[in-house]
Amino acid sequence: MNAIVKKALTKIEELPAPMQRSLARGLMERIAKWQALRRDVLEGFAGGPSEPWNKDEIKAEGRRRLAAKKAKK
Repeated sequence: MNAIVKKALTKIEELPAPMQRSLARGLMERIAKWQALRRDVLEGFAGGPSEPWNKDEIKAEGRRRLAAKKAKK
């Protein structure tokens, strides 16, 4: 285990139990987010090589969608 993690765990063990639980919940939430991000990135890489894109076309498409949405109102 990483030395910094060991040091952090030692400090956490010195805190009252409610604070330990709160820190643990927050840490687990962050770990879950990082795992989801990692999974998404790996999924993207597995999808094959990226395709070139044109920012002007993307912006124009977004503006068309926005205009169509406003027109429906």
